[in-house]
Amino acid sequence: MQARDLPLLAVFAAVIRHGSFTAAAKALDLSKSLVSENIRQLEERCGVRLIERSTRKLRLTQVGEQVLGTATAISEAARSLDTILEEHRNAPVGTLRIATTHDLGSLLVAPVAARLALLHPQMTVDIVSDDLSQDLIASRIDVAVRLGVPRESGNVVRPLALIPEPIVAAPALAASYSGVSRPRELAGAPWARHSLLSRSDSLTFRGPKGETDTVPLTLRAQSNTGEGVRALLLSGVGIGVLPEYMVIEELRRGALVRLCPGWIWKQVTLYAELPSAKRKPRRSQLFLQALIETISATGAEGRAGTIGWKRWTKLTDNS
Repeated sequence: MQARDLPLLAVFAAVIRHGSFTAAAKALDLSKSLVSENIRQLEERCGVRLIERSTRKLRLTQVGEQVLGTATAISEAARSLDTILEEHRNAPVGTLRIATTHDLGSLLVAPVAARLALLHPQMTVDIVSDDLSQDLIASRIDVAVRLGVPRESGNVVRPLALIPEPIVAAPALAASYSGVSRPRELAGAPWARHSLLSRSDSLTFRGPKGETDTVPLTLRAQSNTGEGVRALLLSGVGIGVLPEYMVIEELRRGALVRLCPGWIWKQVTLYAELPSAKRKPRRSQLFLQALIETISATGAEGRAGTIGWKRWTKLTDNS
């Protein structure tokens, strides 16, 4: 017996369960002749007779009774596997493992994943925050959420949105530049920035009509994380730029103020990365749907005086 012979055991179990070749063929949606041939092949593989046949009934041989126990166990295991797979296809069960950056993890990914976990108690959440990209398959990641330009990796990439980086400052500092309408008028103002921009001594901004302004930077402070930059901006040490998702709440409650409304430094791509193009577990599908809904709602609330988040694509259950 080899692994390829396992379907023969399933047919054997069906014949005994239904009491005849004809009934088993109907239940399995096979021809009676094919069922009979399957039993013949199984007995040939086993080297013994499993069923004594008569015109009126079937009777198991002694070894057939023992083989039936194994065949039944295999059939039950297959049905159990079907149930497990069906649950994963149609219900969010198991562990949703998400890779993301530190900033996205705390501000966007974790709140969305937490809401999903509260709705579906059979699902657990494991968020891996790391600014370095990971091997999704080796790390058993269901979905990664990142900003920027996806690297060549062989993974499936789903762009989610274009997120602008507006010019913002704390209210007291912003009041000193209340009459400014274009970024070039901010020359000489103090700036706080991400240290990844340390090679640049100026920033070029794009306006609502496509026009551009380049501003030389007078650097007062910098940080190597987005959250660090946000803390510096909130302290009032300088003017700066950050992806809008990082400052949307502060803008809403007035802790930060937009300068030069309609102007942005750039737009960054928010994207999801998946290890396979094949059908995703239901937990991954629901997470992506919830993430898109959150992005759309945040963008709608943040459009006043800014370009707003641009929805790139809609992910459906089958995407």
